[in-house]
Amino acid sequence: MSLVKKYNELIFDVSTKLDFIYNNEMETIKAFLKATEIDKHKAITNNEEDNKILSLYEFKDGVLDILITMIENGIKNFDLELISLVGDLVIGDVPNLSGEGSVLLDEIIKKIYKKSFYVLYHVGDINNLQRVKSFLEKQDIPDFRNVCLSILFKVDHWSAFDLECLSNLSSPAIIYDLIRMYKTDLIEEIRFKLVKGLSKFIKEGVKDLNHIYLIFNEINDFKFEDLISKPVDGEFSNEYFKFIYSLVVDSSTSLKAFNLLISCNLFDNLREGISDIITMNVVENRAVDPSDEEFVLHLIEIISRILSFKTKEMEHIRLYFTRFIDPLMRYIIGSVSLRTRGAVYSFLDQYMNDEECKICISEFFKASKIFRRENFIRDIEEEMIEGTFFFTPRALKLLSYLDLDLAVDCALYALRTEDVKTIRIAFDLFLKSEKITSKNILLSSKHIRMAMLSSISLTRFITRYQIEKDTILNDSRND
Repeated sequence: MSLVKKYNELIFDVSTKLDFIYNNEMETIKAFLKATEIDKHKAITNNEEDNKILSLYEFKDGVLDILITMIENGIKNFDLELISLVGDLVIGDVPNLSGEGSVLLDEIIKKIYKKSFYVLYHVGDINNLQRVKSFLEKQDIPDFRNVCLSILFKVDHWSAFDLECLSNLSSPAIIYDLIRMYKTDLIEEIRFKLVKGLSKFIKEGVKDLNHIYLIFNEINDFKFEDLISKPVDGEFSNEYFKFIYSLVVDSSTSLKAFNLLISCNLFDNLREGISDIITMNVVENRAVDPSDEEFVLHLIEIISRILSFKTKEMEHIRLYFTRFIDPLMRYIIGSVSLRTRGAVYSFLDQYMNDEECKICISEFFKASKIFRRENFIRDIEEEMIEGTFFFTPRALKLLSYLDLDLAVDCALYALRTEDVKTIRIAFDLFLKSEKITSKNILLSSKHIRMAMLSSISLTRFITRYQIEKDTILNDSRND
């Protein structure tokens, strides 16, 4: 029987006959992983030889899906030969293909790497994978593959100092630089293994805590409730606030973070700081000290994160923070950064379902005339130049409560940012509006497609939007 036909049979049975596959078909799965060619291939490109290679790697990517399904259902006891074959998928040479084929192969290879890392993480002891360890010892470039392998494996000798630091957790500053480069591609298991290893240093109060705090801020969304405590070194640094922000992941961590910060009088300090800044910035027209603005920014972001978990136990906290609504609105009238304004908008957004608060916020913005189209467009363009979008999506969301027509108008312009979060919020607004037409959106179809290339979830969302609206957002004239 051909490999592809046998594979299709296993895929059909994988959801109902996992035990049978484990007891009878593991040698078949090994044969799949060893395959150097398959008997059927797809017409993916115009190059026949490239299609054979692409089809082979797509086939092996699918084989990994079978193993992942087994792991997800509690079957993890694979023998050393099979685990070694998974390791070989990661360290094997990648064929050279033509232009189009090369791009497609890179995408498949990255999926294979991520799925292989998932398998290697979950199967238990992988220290016997000598081929992988020997490969890693020779690597001198900290690319995505080698960074992930260095987190998973320990080896005796290293060719790259930064990979050694990463594996041994010996230099948080170097680890931080590496993680920033690859954070969006790191699978959940790799991220957890890294932050779990670093957490012990926080408890011990080692040097360079600030870089460990920053690493958590970049990649943590796991629950480490025991880490929510006063800084070991006694310093309430900006890095510490970013760290606390990353630890707020549910209602219980929200409550603990709130109790910690209020016990340290930080919210009282925040109100005093905002009052002083308003006096300097708005009344006396003096520039705000950047460190003061950063202090306000980080605490407001933590507060918004705390408020995002809406349970009965959190209701008294929501009530407590209403005292910040008025001072924060007056605060952003002055000269503050777009990121700070965006953080304040996120905070205010938490109260837009409270009728009394919504009236207060709406009246303020109508009187202040902050939300004018020309101002909004200017701010969007500023973020487009910077290439970071902290303000735009948050401002669109808040504006939708205050003036939906203006929000939709600004959202149409914001499509050109090609920012995934901004475009998702824009389409949420389009769904609410009766005035929006596909013709308006088509003017930015090129920018929408660029964002879709970097986000599967956005692609699915916009596909559903087109089905619901019975429209096609594609216009070759804009390419």
